[in-house]
Amino acid sequence: MSNESVTDWVKLDFEQARTKHLLFKSRLRSILYGADVAEAPVVSHEECTLGKWIYNHALDTYAFIPEMQQLEQVHKELHSVASRLVGFYKEGKINEARNGLDHIEKIAEELLTKLASVEIKVNESQAVHLEGSSYSDSLEINADELSELQFLNADLDRRIKEQSQELSYARERFELVAKATHDAIWDWNLLNDDIWWNDGFKELFGYKDEEIEPTIISWYSRVHPEDKERVVGSIHEVIDHGGTNWSSEYRFKKVNGDYAFVYDRGYALHDAEGTPYRMLGSMQEITERKQAEQAIRERETRFRQMANSLPIVVWTAAADGTLTYISDQWEADYGNNIRDSLEKGWSSFIHPEDMATAVAEWETAIETGARYETEFRVWHKSGSYRWVLVRAVPATDDNGNIERWYGSHTDIHDKKADEELLESRVKERTLELEMKNNELEQFIYVSHHDLQEPLRKMITFGEMVRTDAGNSITPVSQTRLDKVTGAARRMSAALRDVLDLASLNKEEQFARVELDEVLGDVLTELELVIAEKAACIVSDPLPVINGVRHQIHQLLYNLLNNALKFSSPGQVSQISISSGTATEAEIKTHPELLPSISYHKLTVRDNGIGFDQLSANKIFVMFQRLHSKESYPGTGIGLALCKKVVLNHRGAISAVSKAGEGATFSILLPAQRQA
Repeated sequence: MSNESVTDWVKLDFEQARTKHLLFKSRLRSILYGADVAEAPVVSHEECTLGKWIYNHALDTYAFIPEMQQLEQVHKELHSVASRLVGFYKEGKINEARNGLDHIEKIAEELLTKLASVEIKVNESQAVHLEGSSYSDSLEINADELSELQFLNADLDRRIKEQSQELSYARERFELVAKATHDAIWDWNLLNDDIWWNDGFKELFGYKDEEIEPTIISWYSRVHPEDKERVVGSIHEVIDHGGTNWSSEYRFKKVNGDYAFVYDRGYALHDAEGTPYRMLGSMQEITERKQAEQAIRERETRFRQMANSLPIVVWTAAADGTLTYISDQWEADYGNNIRDSLEKGWSSFIHPEDMATAVAEWETAIETGARYETEFRVWHKSGSYRWVLVRAVPATDDNGNIERWYGSHTDIHDKKADEELLESRVKERTLELEMKNNELEQFIYVSHHDLQEPLRKMITFGEMVRTDAGNSITPVSQTRLDKVTGAARRMSAALRDVLDLASLNKEEQFARVELDEVLGDVLTELELVIAEKAACIVSDPLPVINGVRHQIHQLLYNLLNNALKFSSPGQVSQISISSGTATEAEIKTHPELLPSISYHKLTVRDNGIGFDQLSANKIFVMFQRLHSKESYPGTGIGLALCKKVVLNHRGAISAVSKAGEGATFSILLPAQRQA
């Protein structure tokens, strides 16, 4: 075989190989741009027509050329990468797949270089190496393949044009979004370190276009020196290790030299080999937020400093009741480790007997948002439990939701001990008073029985002497006998009144008292005196009060009896009882009354002999008399008893009169029971 004929068929052999390689690339691009092309010859190096040429012909025919083995390895790598790109496309990772075409081109260029190298060395070799050989029929290019190649290229051009237009639209949308946002948007080309900033960057930091470097130096140079190592290190950690997402907070220099706090986020894009080639991100200014956080930290610091300076335990809890802070006083006073206490909560320090109540009340406060206040015993470093008063109030947000609780523990152990001691002494004193009351009751009984008995005998025997003597007793003796019996009667009445007054010192149970009923009983009791005096007594409907019935009976009895006793001679006795509500001015005239409550006002008015107003206070003093006992009999105790009854009921009594013009008594009684 002549050298010229060998050269011709070798040239044809390699031209057809290059054409088959071109067809492979066109098919791969068509697949990655959405054309319906069979993928088997593309992803498999053995099913590829060029691969069949290599394995069925070229490796044997050109075995004497060392580069032939290298050509086979490059071809295998080419299909391996193509298979991975097709896999990306099928998984929906279209950008990653298409970005890998650049890598394919590099390998394809290497394959063409190897083909050219093998062809040159074949032509340079002796014809004897190719004796009896010829080009491979499997590489013959027919019209159908040429038509397919032409169609694939035309279709690929159309698809690339359409998708380039879509990419242009997407880029336009991206730029519009970048302009619309207040954030600084950036696009960093990792291959050449170029970086693009949107208008938001200029607005945020005040830079002009000519002041912004087009490379990554525009970012590096403005990161605060104290943050630079941390921030730059973190972004390269993501890039160098194949990461995707990056974020960081740091300070960034503005055009005026001030530093703004920013929150920066980035997303890295990778090619088919996993190599990062681009990073997109946005930078948001958070200066106000950071300043607010700093203000909160400063307030928290001041709060803790203040809390630690107080002589009580101060604490805070989250909205759900979890402890978040306890002041140093807790450890100083009670010896409990603060960290352990925060982890365990109060439950491990509360006395077992107080636990259920304390926890239940705390849970109720958390649920309702009500103020928490209770007392319980907590473990103390002395080895015993001490009483504390625990208070907590919720802090809420603008919507009324609880954000946290502020609380305190105040040691009240000594106070509780004092209260227990006081309670014990009160009990002892109460027992003493009960004993004295019993003694007083016994005295009243003895006085009423044993002292009244001789007086009754004096009166009885005096009457017997008067009867036995008949007309034989001299007028002088008769007068003396009358004085003795009169004195005995007055002493008996005085003793009865004194005992009645003494009985008012006894504390008695208050109950509902209908004054109309009591008045009815009093009028019945005074029926004979009323008839004797031909008196006219009228009354308004009277209120119901809270009081001691028999004392109120004594009050009304003595007031009406007093009015009947001091009636004007030869004049029909007129007595009226009226009822109403005391005015503020009337209440203020009595300092002993409480201005915060209301009072019933009872008025007893008569047309009797009256008295001088200068003596208004004197009439309520025991045994004080304005008239002689010969003119108006009595013990001088009745009105003193009235005042005692009114004082027992936390009220006030006063009198207004003018000699010869009757008297008016005003009684103010509480409309509700006082403590």
